[in-house]
Amino acid sequence: MDVAADCAAKGAAHSRDQLPQNLDSLANVMEELKHVYQDVKERVKREEQFQNKRTREVDAWLCSVEKWKGNYKLGKMIREKVAAVAELQSRADNLDEVPVPFIRPAVNEMPMEKSVGLDLLFDRVWRWLEDEQVGTIGIYGVGGVGKTTLLAKINNGVLKRNNEFDVVIWITVSKGETIERVQEQILNRLDVPDYKWKDRSQDEKALEIFQVLKTRKFLLFLNDIWERLDLMEVGIPPLNNQNKSKLVLTTRSQQVCHQMEVQKMVEVKCLGEEEAFALFQANVGEDTLNSHPQIPNLARIIAQECHGLPLALVTIGRALAGSTAPEEWKMKAQMFKNQSYESQRLYSVLEWSYDKLPSDTIKSCFIYCSLFPEDHEICCDQLIELWIGEDSWMNLIIYMKQETRRYHH
Repeated sequence: MDVAADCAAKGAAHSRDQLPQNLDSLANVMEELKHVYQDVKERVKREEQFQNKRTREVDAWLCSVEKWKGNYKLGKMIREKVAAVAELQSRADNLDEVPVPFIRPAVNEMPMEKSVGLDLLFDRVWRWLEDEQVGTIGIYGVGGVGKTTLLAKINNGVLKRNNEFDVVIWITVSKGETIERVQEQILNRLDVPDYKWKDRSQDEKALEIFQVLKTRKFLLFLNDIWERLDLMEVGIPPLNNQNKSKLVLTTRSQQVCHQMEVQKMVEVKCLGEEEAFALFQANVGEDTLNSHPQIPNLARIIAQECHGLPLALVTIGRALAGSTAPEEWKMKAQMFKNQSYESQRLYSVLEWSYDKLPSDTIKSCFIYCSLFPEDHEICCDQLIELWIGEDSWMNLIIYMKQETRRYHH
């Protein structure tokens, strides 16, 4: 008994002697872990502000650390807890790239200006989106009438409201776009690694898209379609009541809506006279409109000549902002009257934008952009090389320096 008691006393004394040391060790590693924990939490918070989601690995690590927070009354398990905390620190070393593995948000917000006259159309399309019996929707109308704006409004509505889609895909098709180019946009949006589809055939890319989307509830936006697009060739699974996926497209032609066999379609029409004038006024500005008694009447004449086309109203309104001479307004109004509606609709917006550029150098640089196809991604380096070839580059630098000095003075 004496021997046993002696051994027990020595063991207790050893534990008692080691306890402060172990507690100090635990306190030190816990303090270090707390800093790492706060860093990770802040990085997660920043990413989630951009609609990113934390990975399961990151979430599990945060939960594990939270279990250790608070006051600890430790006894003989101190050593085990010190080791466990140290192990958590070790795992934190592998979380240096916390934002990288985050899942891309299901919906990407689209930039857009305040819309005019689209609320009723938005409500109608939204009701169709919520209808399980409707899988395909077509939006058609003349160029510049606001189809893309309406589509962006719908996209952002999905983001703000209860989004039930696994992924929302926005594709700009444009005139002459190939199926493979459409496939590449979809594959990039789905985060499919390049090695799975680069240098593959069209059929192989279609199969890859199909395999990814067949198990997902997706919403596909096809913007600016000019002709029928075979969704099966692209790799889009059939849209039906089983997968509850949806397609919304925009086009200038009602016939394309029929060719795509959409279940519901709606036309985006030009604005009414009062809505059009209100939009025009907003872009011209009150100061300009009130600068001379003749200008309000001239403004209404020019707004009427835009035939309710939002793109023309916005562009021309901005071009006339700051123009306080009635003679200039009269000249522009007369120019509109001398044009046919079709030629005016096609060329006036571009012409006004071009005429209002501040120098011949800027105009020359702008013209080079017309060498690239519609909706084509313009490589800045390639554009600069073209400018250099025409000696426009130095003139552009001189102009920018002059503008900078003028701004600061």
